[in-house]
Amino acid sequence: MKNVTKQLEIGPNAVEVAAVSFSDYARVEFGFGAFNTQNALNVAIDSIQYDAGGTNTASGIRTARLGVFQHNSRPNAVKVGLVITDGYSNSLNSTVLEAMYAENDGITLFAIGIGDVNEQELHEVASRPNCTHVFLIAQFSEIDSLVYEIMKAACRGEYSYRILCF
Repeated sequence: MKNVTKQLEIGPNAVEVAAVSFSDYARVEFGFGAFNTQNALNVAIDSIQYDAGGTNTASGIRTARLGVFQHNSRPNAVKVGLVITDGYSNSLNSTVLEAMYAENDGITLFAIGIGDVNEQELHEVASRPNCTHVFLIAQFSEIDSLVYEIMKAACRGEYSYRILCF
């Protein structure tokens, strides 16, 4: 996440970042507007604990949609969700359904697969067109090369962004 956010201007009139983690269950790590500086955001990102376990991607998307995006929405902010996964979800059907609900709520989803992932699932989760919303990389360190492409594909005008990583 720090590799993604280090290239962005963080603040109430710029990019706001939230984080949801998921394994067997999903939880909101922090919501939009919690941090106004890159340093404060970095401290919060560093405090996120990795949970070993399953890959309940559907729960992650649902928690992001209902627990983050529906609260404190800024008018005119572009809603962007980055689904970052290094595995296979435990329910493709539930994951695809939750991604559809997110799209219906105006959330643009990018699917980033790292390593051995279910490519079909990434294509089902990501917003259209897939050629600009699905990314496959070999390792986490390659993610910073995607930020420009994500911002370009998400841009819909002179709006601020709300980016959620989960």
